[in-house]
Amino acid sequence: EAEALNRGFLQRMRTGRPSVRLTLGISIDGAIYLFERYQQLGRGSVLAAVRKVISPVFMSSATTLVGFGGMILSRHMGLNSMGKMAIIGISICFLSTFLIQPGLIVLCEKFGFKSVVPERDYDPEHEE
Repeated sequence: EAEALNRGFLQRMRTGRPSVRLTLGISIDGAIYLFERYQQLGRGSVLAAVRKVISPVFMSSATTLVGFGGMILSRHMGLNSMGKMAIIGISICFLSTFLIQPGLIVLCEKFGFKSVVPERDYDPEHEE
């Protein structure tokens, strides 16, 4: 019965690349977390948002890297290469979240993209 209800999902997991899906999920999760914190703090708070979320996002990425790191020790070349690709992908996603996304947010502030930039200014005195 579960097979019939989840046919598409199970097919993708059998034939797809689960490490690619996990890598994308982790990168999107970190980026959303950073953006949400920026939205909460207000305009001009990119650096404060990065300071607040870098530690939890790093720990999330690091624990996943350790998990996939064990696959590198495998003699099975498929598992070995999947572990290597996951480690590379998760590392690149972590770096892009904290090197590229803050710059994009600052550019959005500079050009006044209202859908990205919060209406209120950042007030370090009333930081959450």
